[in-house]
Amino acid sequence: MTEYSSNATDTGDLNGERGSPLVSVIIPTYNRAKYVTHAIDSVLAQTYPSYEIIVVDDGSTDDTRKELAPYMDRIKYIRKEHAGHSAARNTAIRASRGQWIAFLDSDDAWLPAKLSRQMEFLSHCRAKVCFSNIIWNSEEEEKSPRNQLHWKENDSDEQVFYEPFDLLLFESVNKVLVTMVVERDLLLRVGCFDERIHRHVDVRLCFRLAFETPFAYVNQPLAVVDRRPGLQRVSTERNFDFLKAAYCGNAITRSEAYLQSGGKSKRIAKELRHHLGHYISQMALLFCLEKSNYHARRFALDGLYCGGGWRTYRRCIAVLLCPWLVRRVRKNH
Repeated sequence: MTEYSSNATDTGDLNGERGSPLVSVIIPTYNRAKYVTHAIDSVLAQTYPSYEIIVVDDGSTDDTRKELAPYMDRIKYIRKEHAGHSAARNTAIRASRGQWIAFLDSDDAWLPAKLSRQMEFLSHCRAKVCFSNIIWNSEEEEKSPRNQLHWKENDSDEQVFYEPFDLLLFESVNKVLVTMVVERDLLLRVGCFDERIHRHVDVRLCFRLAFETPFAYVNQPLAVVDRRPGLQRVSTERNFDFLKAAYCGNAITRSEAYLQSGGKSKRIAKELRHHLGHYISQMALLFCLEKSNYHARRFALDGLYCGGGWRTYRRCIAVLLCPWLVRRVRKNH
């Protein structure tokens, strides 16, 4: 059962229709009462005026509703039975009124100029999807700082990727959903979020969008993702089931894109095939470690067929020729 509650008033009108926001900001949340208000505050601090905030409470059992009580006049609150982030986001998309959709996780935050910067860029380019750089706070980041993209000094702060796979495949894109602004009609046309899978759903959506529109990118950090010890909101345990789900999700995403890319670009099709080989070889390795030799060999052969870098070939050949050695080496590490 889904429960709706909204006394929110629109904070502006830039598309000529009074009472109709241009951007719908979607925040799904599940048992993050301590953090969700910080995410909402970062939206309320935006310099861009025309937006609505839709918070979908995915069946939280903590004090989420109590914490949200002071915000009820400024948000559209939807409470539903727990079904995962994809279902929560799709519920919010259906309830949205904006021409554009922006996503924010309930434990992340935006900088004040985030929407203004992206909407200004989208207003004068052909793209229907826009991302930005991020501030990524983590223990790993403190040791080795990185940007979302390996940007060159002479590159512009704004760039349109007319071949979006150059962004998705050839650069290090992290936490794409927290910065995404996408046209609502396009999002509905590609099918929104796949509720059948639970890992890398955002990446799968981005691959579908890449066949439909150029991607705009603002090379400025406009969102903050904090994953430092002590501030972690969710479990980071990596067991075999987690890894298999992750690699399987990535493999499915790239296999679908590879089959669809045949008539688009031979270069992109080749890269997609190599990426697919990488994730299939990871599956082969995991099944080998679980002593499921039949599945390990099947994935290793498929990985060799798809090809890829030397790591892909090394994994597949090792699994095929000496699985016992693979297990011994991994156990020692």
